Amino acid sequence: MVAYRFPRIFALLLSSLVLAGLMVAFILISSGSAAGEEIFIVNSSGDSADSSMGDCACVTSGGDCTLRAAIQEANACSGGQTIRFNSSMTIVPATALPVITGDYTVIDGSNQWYDWSGTMVPGVTLDGESLDAYGLTFNASHCAIYGLYIINFGQAGILVSNVAEDNHIGGEGENQRNVVTKNAHNGILIHGAGAKNNVVSSNYVGTNVKGYYELDGGNGYHGVSVWYGEGNVITDNLIASNKWSGATMDGVDSGIIANNRIGMDIGGGSLPNSYYGVHISNMAKPQIIGNEIAFNKRGILVTGGSQAIIDGNQIYQNNATSLDAPDGGGVLITGTLSQANLYQNTIYENTALYGGGVAVEDSALLAAMLHSGEA
Repeated sequence: MVAYRFPRIFALLLSSLVLAGLMVAFILISSGSAAGEEIFIVNSSGDSADSSMGDCACVTSGGDCTLRAAIQEANACSGGQTIRFNSSMTIVPATALPVITGDYTVIDGSNQWYDWSGTMVPGVTLDGESLDAYGLTFNASHCAIYGLYIINFGQAGILVSNVAEDNHIGGEGENQRNVVTKNAHNGILIHGAGAKNNVVSSNYVGTNVKGYYELDGGNGYHGVSVWYGEGNVITDNLIASNKWSGATMDGVDSGIIANNRIGMDIGGGSLPNSYYGVHISNMAKPQIIGNEIAFNKRGILVTGGSQAIIDGNQIYQNNATSLDAPDGGGVLITGTLSQANLYQNTIYENTALYGGGVAVEDSALLAAMLHSGEA
């Protein structure tokens, strides 16, 4: 049998085509704009911008990767991007950081936690130093923030707004909680009809990094506030020492506030929010389930035509004597068409004056019905 042999010209042509194909593949892989799903490692606490936005390489003119540059590249590049840090650092932005617009962006400081006298605490601090801006802003979906210490911004520490769905602020994984405190407005704000199914989980909001009192601590307004939207969840957080309320929902079509500890430090000691543990208003329709709410001026307020399900909470030692009557410290349902259904709550040792357990005033519907439980 005689073997067939390609003429030499065909063999050279085939080799050239293969080499050209490999070169094209290399160019595509090397080109940032075509790659996607990069991991950007922040290695500088500086604030310089990226030197060539859109090439999917986080490099400033000085050759470093800053958080600002990493966010710029995450926004410009296709696919989900992850931003991590190579060491503990404190980042002080000179101006507002870029709004995060790239879906599936993850900012993860969980690998930089360290042991401080027997307690693991965040190693990456984002410090606004009173800058009139939000700390981090998400106008994107399927994003996450893990393991950061966010303080001293003139607005909220974290803002999730516009069309922003399925984002996670904190988590149950190792060192995934954020500590958000000392911000002039809310600690964490979710805002807008398009903000849906976002989860705020396992964070410390208003306390120090260890979960206790801090001088000048707390956020200036609410700890965690949700305005409008639907399906947003506030769960398993420690929310204390904020200057207004612990957790609020206003105008939401649905939402859940569940399994939080509100008004106390991590050891169970008194660390109240200045007014309400949970504040529901503006025709909101949330569920409030399984929370421990104590030491605030009032445990839960339902007002503004809202309709709430209040189920399985412990509500105790809330003291509302400095608020207008009725001064009951447990649960107050007030305002035209406001109503609540209460199931299996334990409500005790709240201010006795004007109904320390459950108080109903104005023309609130006494569909504020107690379905067993103790008050």
